[in-house]
Amino acid sequence: MAELGIADLLRDGDRSVKDLAAVTGTTVEPLYRVLRALASIGVFDEHDPRRFSLTPIGEFLRTDADVWEYRRAHPRDGEVFDAAMRTLAAADVQARISVYDFGRHRVIADIGGGTGANLASILAVVPQARGILFDQPHVVAGAGSVLAATDVADRVEVAAGSFFESVPAGADLYLNAGPLAARPSPAASVGSPRRCRVSQRRSERRSATDCSCSC
Repeated sequence: MAELGIADLLRDGDRSVKDLAAVTGTTVEPLYRVLRALASIGVFDEHDPRRFSLTPIGEFLRTDADVWEYRRAHPRDGEVFDAAMRTLAAADVQARISVYDFGRHRVIADIGGGTGANLASILAVVPQARGILFDQPHVVAGAGSVLAATDVADRVEVAAGSFFESVPAGADLYLNAGPLAARPSPAASVGSPRRCRVSQRRSERRSATDCSCSC
C-alpha cells in the first residue's frame, strides 16, 4: 500500500477501487481484497459501493505524515513500538558485539536509541565506556528502568531532542539502529552536526543498516 501511494490518493476523500486501480496500474479485484483486509484492522474505511477512505490510523501512511507526532499523541501505541524495538535490539545486539570492537571507544552515543536497550547491552560488556542515549522526550522518559536493569544507568547521559535538528556532541562512536523510514526530506536535516556511518561487518559481509562509526 505504501509503495502504491494509496493513502496519498485518499488524502482528499473516498475513492472507488476501480479508480484507485486505474491510477496505480493494478488489477481491481486483488487490490479490493487487500483494501478490505486492511479495512478490517482499521487502516481504511469501506463505503458502498466498493469505495474506501482513510481512517485516523491510515492517515499516517501518507508520505507527508508525521509518525513521531502520532506517537506523542498516542502514548500507548508508542509503548508498543518501544517494546518492539527493545525486542529487536535484544535479538541483534550480540551479533554486533561479536563483530565490532566497542571497547576501543570512550563514549558511545545511540541516536534514536529508544529506551536504551541497545546501548545498555553494549555498555554491559564494555565497562570502561560511557554512553549517551538520545531520543525524543516522551521516549527517553521510559529509559530509567531499562538502564537500571543492566546496571549501567550511572554511566549513561540521557538527552532528549530530535536528531533531525541536532545530536549531542562528545561521543567518539555514534550508533543509529532505529528506523529512519519516517525521516523528513534531506533538506530538513542539513543543519545537523555532520553524520557518519560505518558499514558493520557481519560474518564477513558489510551492512550499513545498523551501526555507525566514529566521527
